Amino acid sequence: MRTTTPTSGRTQSEFRITHSAFRNGFTLIELLVVIAIMTILMALAVGAYFRVYGSQQVRKTETNMKTINTGLEGQWNAVIDDVKDEIKNGRMPAAFMTLAGGDQERAKALYMKARLKQEFPMTFDEARNPAPGYLAAKPFYTQALQGAMGGSNTDQSSALLYLALSQQRRGASFNADQLGPGATADVAFSSAALKVFIDGWKRTISFERWTEDNGFAAEMTGTHGDRDPEDPSNKLTQSWANKSAAELLLRIPTGTGQSPFPAANRYRGPFLRSDGASAGSGMTGDDILSFRLAREGRRGN
Repeated sequence: MRTTTPTSGRTQSEFRITHSAFRNGFTLIELLVVIAIMTILMALAVGAYFRVYGSQQVRKTETNMKTINTGLEGQWNAVIDDVKDEIKNGRMPAAFMTLAGGDQERAKALYMKARLKQEFPMTFDEARNPAPGYLAAKPFYTQALQGAMGGSNTDQSSALLYLALSQQRRGASFNADQLGPGATADVAFSSAALKVFIDGWKRTISFERWTEDNGFAAEMTGTHGDRDPEDPSNKLTQSWANKSAAELLLRIPTGTGQSPFPAANRYRGPFLRSDGASAGSGMTGDDILSFRLAREGRRGN
């Protein structure tokens, strides 16, 4: 004869089965605890992924910028050697002596800077008319920029750097293919499509021949000292009758009116710049700068 509990009317065996099934499942509190743990683990995993991915973006940007900067230094020094030969062989236009107030060393420095501007322009306007009345545009820029209009100064500078490095100068050459996939992109400038260098965040790496950003002055002074290799006699920091005309000729395209021949912290380029992860304007703390990378490389970091 089977017995039943006085309260439920169930047999003892039925009660044991029902109770056992209930305890093998989860209570609501236990389920919420499991969900909370899984959420925390997923958050940690996602955070770790983005930290790793972010580090990869930084490393990729730094590696490519170092490679591009090496190519830039080779081409830059090749132009300097060309200009020195031109001066030595009497091929410097006489107009630079007039612009320099008759001072031979100042004329050499002005001609050097004008030629560097001609070879490494930062804007399309500079490329098409680098030194009005003194130097003509380089044909390879004129041809490549047919129909090119608009775009930011950052995009223009990067596109022009790509064009500049595509030239061979005194044996110095640069092949963008060595950067690997994802290091360049095509940007439309009206009816022309030009390649630009991009960083790990798919944003344009800018090129600055000379800069007006005083925030970089102290760092660049620490890297290069206060010596201007294009003006070893310090002639451009002095006053002379045609200095305003010379400053206008070699103006910095960002347009704050600052002299391209500052008396202090004079060496301000050339260099490459990525805004980093934040992509903010100005120095945001995570900017990646080629002169900073070069300095760290010399220290062995």
